[in-house]
Amino acid sequence: MADQSVRMVTAIVLHSVFFLSGASADCGSDLFITAPKEMEALTGSCLQIPCNFSIKSGEKINSATTTFGVWMIKSSDFFNNPNNVVFNSSGTVSTYPMSFTGDLSEKICTTLFSNLKTKYTHRFFFRVENRPFLATADCDYLEITVKDSPPKPRIEISGDVKEKESVSISCSASTPCPHSPPQLTWNLQPDSHHMMEENTDRTFTTRIQKNITLSHEHDGFIISCSARYPVNEGKDVKTSEERKTLSVSYAPKNTSASISPSCWVSAGSRVNLTCSSRAKPPVSRFTWFKTSRDAPIKVSEGDFYSFNVTDGGVYYCVASNQLGDQTSSEVHLTIEDSPPKPRIEISGDVKEKDSVSISCSASTPCPHSPPQLTWNLQPDSHHMMEENTDRTFTTRIQKNITLSHEQDGFIITCSARYPVNEGKDVKTSEERKTLSVSYAPKNTSVSISPSGRVSAGSRVNLTCSSRAKPPVSRFTWFKTSRDAPIKVSEGDFYSFNVTDGGVYYCVATNQLGDQTSSEIHLTIEDSPPKPRIEISGDVKEKESVSISCSASTPCPHSPPQLTWNLQPDSHHMMEENTDRTFTTKIQKSITLSHEHDGFIINCSARYPVNEGKDVKTSEERKTLSVSYAPKNTSVSISPSGRVPAGSRVNLTCSSRAKPPVSRFTWFKTSRDAPNKVSEGDFYSFNVTDGGVYYCVATNQLGNQTSSEIHLTVEDSPPKPRIEISGDVKEKESVSISCSASTPCSHSPPQLTWNLQPASHLMMEENTDRTFTTTIQKSITLSHEHDGFIITCSARYPVNEGKDVKTSEERKTLSVSYAPKNTSVSISPSGRVSAGSRVNLTCSSRAKPPVSRFTWFKTSRDAPIKVSEGDFYSFNVTDGGVYYCVATNQLGDQTSSEIHLTIEDSPPKPRIEISGDVKEKESVSISCSASTPCPHSPPQLTWNLQPDSHHMMEENTDRTFTTRIQKSITLSHEHDGFIISCSARYPVNEGKDVKTSEERKTLSVSYAPKNTSVSISPSGRVSAGSRVNLTCSSRAKPPVSNFTWFKTSRDAPNKVSEGDFYSLNVTDGGVYYCVATNQLGDQTSSEIHLTIEGGVNYPLLGAVLGGIIGIIVLIGLVVFVWRLKSPHPTAHQSQNQPVGETVTTEEEGVHYGEINFSRLRSGPSSVSEQDGGQQEDTLYAQVKVSKAADNVTRTADVPEDLYAQVKRK
Repeated sequence: MADQSVRMVTAIVLHSVFFLSGASADCGSDLFITAPKEMEALTGSCLQIPCNFSIKSGEKINSATTTFGVWMIKSSDFFNNPNNVVFNSSGTVSTYPMSFTGDLSEKICTTLFSNLKTKYTHRFFFRVENRPFLATADCDYLEITVKDSPPKPRIEISGDVKEKESVSISCSASTPCPHSPPQLTWNLQPDSHHMMEENTDRTFTTRIQKNITLSHEHDGFIISCSARYPVNEGKDVKTSEERKTLSVSYAPKNTSASISPSCWVSAGSRVNLTCSSRAKPPVSRFTWFKTSRDAPIKVSEGDFYSFNVTDGGVYYCVASNQLGDQTSSEVHLTIEDSPPKPRIEISGDVKEKDSVSISCSASTPCPHSPPQLTWNLQPDSHHMMEENTDRTFTTRIQKNITLSHEQDGFIITCSARYPVNEGKDVKTSEERKTLSVSYAPKNTSVSISPSGRVSAGSRVNLTCSSRAKPPVSRFTWFKTSRDAPIKVSEGDFYSFNVTDGGVYYCVATNQLGDQTSSEIHLTIEDSPPKPRIEISGDVKEKESVSISCSASTPCPHSPPQLTWNLQPDSHHMMEENTDRTFTTKIQKSITLSHEHDGFIINCSARYPVNEGKDVKTSEERKTLSVSYAPKNTSVSISPSGRVPAGSRVNLTCSSRAKPPVSRFTWFKTSRDAPNKVSEGDFYSFNVTDGGVYYCVATNQLGNQTSSEIHLTVEDSPPKPRIEISGDVKEKESVSISCSASTPCSHSPPQLTWNLQPASHLMMEENTDRTFTTTIQKSITLSHEHDGFIITCSARYPVNEGKDVKTSEERKTLSVSYAPKNTSVSISPSGRVSAGSRVNLTCSSRAKPPVSRFTWFKTSRDAPIKVSEGDFYSFNVTDGGVYYCVATNQLGDQTSSEIHLTIEDSPPKPRIEISGDVKEKESVSISCSASTPCPHSPPQLTWNLQPDSHHMMEENTDRTFTTRIQKSITLSHEHDGFIISCSARYPVNEGKDVKTSEERKTLSVSYAPKNTSVSISPSGRVSAGSRVNLTCSSRAKPPVSNFTWFKTSRDAPNKVSEGDFYSLNVTDGGVYYCVATNQLGDQTSSEIHLTIEGGVNYPLLGAVLGGIIGIIVLIGLVVFVWRLKSPHPTAHQSQNQPVGETVTTEEEGVHYGEINFSRLRSGPSSVSEQDGGQQEDTLYAQVKVSKAADNVTRTADVPEDLYAQVKRK
């Protein structure tokens, strides 16, 4: 009953949310309707209103008379507002184009509302007229809103949005007018089938739908759906559109491995392997393997693997995310017997006018026979041999030069010639480095379009050009004037309408300097004179001034029309000047405030010409400069919050004033009067106690007092201060200091830091006669210092040296440096076929980051620039040597060269697997080979099927591909199977064959297999001893969860998790484990744990518990019975056997004895020595039948218990 009531209440609540309902007991209406409470419609279209009505109990409709329906707006009061009726089905009123499509005699009031307009937006009430029954649904109204724009359609995606999953995508649009539904179109399918659905509230929705199987290529695809609503009887259309972007998850794709340096490397040199892949979610793990005879060896993890080469080998990487993994192609590492390249280094700031030291050095393994270095900077350079810190040797040549912008792009070439075979032969290596010199703007010039004289009011374009490195960051335009040049614009392009002539120029600026262009003269032909703006009075706040704008009036019969931004309709005055010429003037008086400062007065003069048929205009601007007393005076404190006693506090006073504040004065409040403590906008002091401070800002026009700031002192030592002086970039020397306030110079703080273990402490007297303790160290920075955290501690002795209080400060070094570790990788690596696609990637580490990557291809004359950007992709036509240059504002670095070699061998076939690669799934595996000659296609063979059917397919680019294919249902045994496919190309008219081969290893995911349990020690165990249970299973992905269960009569009990379960034995039992991964689970066989030589504690506990419960129950029953029953007679006593002994021959019977004493009337207690008191003894007999052994039961439990009560 309660459940039924809840359902009824829920139904009523839902009904009231979505529909009008007149069933409320609080409404006194005789008529009720059921219809949507709110509806929206589109202008020019129609609206179908689903509607039913009912009448109050006791009222009824007269079927003998016609029933008319009425729609009213705004109010339900029919008698006082008859004009609110907009439609009556009797035909008396049809103000609104409505008609009833439902049968009113059947109480269906469904209405079609046509040719909608926005003015039809109202609250509507329904009325029924069936004489003598006349009633309005006062409590049920309908809100109709008519809009000019249609509602947007709705795009929905159902299903798991990841690759290989099938999802259903739909686009639906509200259909207020089902007779003229919207037309839906989208970019998923040109001609989609439309479905119109009736909603629960009897309104309609139009829908199109498509099922697709997702791939990684769908990620980022934008679904666009348009709804075209016909209006005005189909003559016009109104359209709305919705967009939704697909976000598809997919396993790693395009996994590739690159090597730097590529191809051949020297033994002992450093090699960097990089693994890249595209995945969503991103790759969570990169794993590196090196092939070997037996099996691949895992050598590292991470996308970057760097090591010193000892021998060659074949490497590859595997990229994994939670959706799968992908193996890269192999990269071959070969050791070469060639000398190391020399190293070119540039020390100093590589910008014009700076002096830099350029050196070329070569490793010198044999100092008795050093390499000979030559370069293009100096023909005969002096050679220096240096011993390194590791006691090896380096040969070096060096030159100092002062840079100019003309050296930017110069390629330094250095060769090292190593004598070998006792000097009989020579091996040569070479290195190149391009100078990237920063310089201020050069060749700054201005051009004008159109050139020559221009007409007033025409458009003029000025362009500023300049050459600079880094590029020009700002172009600024100026126009000359009598007083000073006026800044008129910014940017390399300045376009404006000409009002008067003038002289213009531009200034090009970058971070190294600026340069001014030559001037360009702009001449106006036949233009009017500019008006003149004058201000009389003292231009400061609170003063009244008179501002006028006047224009020369050569023709007083046709004076100029003046307009300005001070007053829309100003009165014009014409004045005769002393020289009998005329001037036209407008004037306004205003009282100034500080807000007028900077206001630009703009005045235009429009001169009628050609007898008033045309107008020529000139304009003048003037900026108000108003003086005012200080405003917005405020105080800030650093550090904020509580500060330690003795620490340094900085107070700053700021204010806005014109002329600027001439004096800042600091005060500290006290009981008697404020104390002046300092002057100046900045006040710094060591804190001894708290207090309240404020400042007063003053200029010649007045002053203003700031709000107060409260300084609170905490009982902890001040933090030391770490400071770095110098330019924080590589190769620069900086001085780093750590200082601590020393309020007690006789007991200074002890400073320690991680820059130098035992630093020399210096105590300095400050200008305010306080003291500071400092430690200091100078270092020359390198890129390795970037990110280093300097930590400095100050230990203050307190309580006459018995205790110490410590404070600490940290500061992170941010060192700028030129590009480092610049390297090039190629994909695919090794030899490539002519016409194939090659991708070159340039990587470098720099701070600020590399701003430009430039690619070069070597040639006989000079390197040729071929591209820019860190990625360069092209179709191979011939071989060559490529390298890249990484550049930031601090310098550049050239990568090692990469050699691209074209091979005369056929392309490898391609093995592809489509489908979900996991057990029980069906996948399609294909091997395809490019077929440049379809008349002589390659022969494909593989180890999946001896004689596979060949298919030749024409590609979209009209080339051909030969393919073989096989579908298989996967099992866990397929995991690790290597698919091998060979392509044999006939050549020389079929006389010879060239073969290429590809291999791919199947990686099949499967649920746990071979799940088993082992026990240690095995056999029977003693109660209380330790037992270890181990669960093992084989799965891919690996088992994520092991769960242990112990069987019982009702259901297995979960006892532990993890592959290892250790417990102290208290009783026997049957155990098993369940191994689980994301593809499924598997249950192990059961293992029986048996206790030797021990009591069956569970059985004993159950028996004793049952006996005690039965005895207590029997005792309570007998006790109550004896209270209510009369005492037994002597005869009864004689009939009852006394001292009867209960015997049984059944095994496993236990007795419990309870003694009851008779109650004696009266307040005295029962006496056990009362000879007249007869003792009753009750026995509870429990019969235990032993159950047969069953491994599914948790213990042996009595199957039959009964109680037998006997009286003595």
